[in-house]
Amino acid sequence: MVADSFHTQPLRQFLQSVERYQVLALSLNKVQLFEGNRDSLEALSLASEVPRSSSDTSSDRQQTAHSSVSSYGGLGAGHSAMHHGQGGKKDGMDSEVERFFRAVDRAVQAHHSDVSGLPLMLAALPEHHHLFQAISHNPRLMKQGLHINPESLSPTELQQRAWAVAAPAQQAQQSAWCDDYTAAKAKGLGSDDLADVAHAATAGRVSTLLIEAGRLVAGRIDGTTGRIDYSELGYPRVDDVLDDLGTLVEKLGGQVHVLAAERMPTTTGVAASYRH
Repeated sequence: MVADSFHTQPLRQFLQSVERYQVLALSLNKVQLFEGNRDSLEALSLASEVPRSSSDTSSDRQQTAHSSVSSYGGLGAGHSAMHHGQGGKKDGMDSEVERFFRAVDRAVQAHHSDVSGLPLMLAALPEHHHLFQAISHNPRLMKQGLHINPESLSPTELQQRAWAVAAPAQQAQQSAWCDDYTAAKAKGLGSDDLADVAHAATAGRVSTLLIEAGRLVAGRIDGTTGRIDYSELGYPRVDDVLDDLGTLVEKLGGQVHVLAAERMPTTTGVAASYRH
C-alpha cells in the first residue's frame, strides 16, 4: 500500500496499554522489571535511579548506628554512658523497608511507567503488597498482582501467572471503554458513523476513539474539513482512513484504543465518544 502517511494501526494495537503490561518483581534482595503480553514476558534494563535492593536505600549508608549516647552527671570517673535506641529492631526494619519501597516506587514511576504508559503489576510477597500499595503514588499500579516471592518463579512461571492476572483486567478495561461509549451515545455524545466521527475528530471533539483491529477503509481525510475521500487500497496517495483517524484524534489530545471485532460495541469499525 502506497500512501502519504505511515500505517500505524498495527503498531498502536501492539503498544496500547490494554495489550501490554509491565511487572515489577520486588523483593528486599532484588528488583526486576518485565514487559510483555499474552505470549511473552521479557526483562527490561532498569534505569540507574531505580534501587536494585534494600541495601541501596539502607540508612547504614548514611550513618553507622541508630543510637545516641547520653550521660548523667557528665562523663568522667564513676559515670557511665547510657545508650538509648531510636526505636525497636522491628520498627527499624519496617522503616528501612518503607524507605526502600518509596524509592523504588518513585523511580519506577518516573523512569518507566510515565514513559511507557503501561499498567504495572506488582509481584511480591503477600506481606509486602499492602505496604507497597499503601505508599505508592503510581497511578498505573494495578490493584491485582502476584502474591508470591518472584525469585521463586522461573521466567515461564512468572509469565504464565502474570498473564492469568492481566487477562481479566484487560477484558474489564475493554468492557469499560465500550460501556462508556454506549453511555455517551445515549446522551448524544457518541457516534459510529465514520463520516460524522471524521468531522468531529477534525474539530478536536473526540475524547475517546475505539477502532476495530485489522479493518481497513481506503481513502483520505481532509485535515481541514474532515471530509473523507474514499478510494481503493493500493493506489498512490491513498491510506487507511481508520488509521489516519486514530492519528488525528491522538494529535488533538484524544485517546485511541484498538479492539478485536468481537469486542467492539459497533459494526462500522469505529466508536467515538465526544467531549461536547
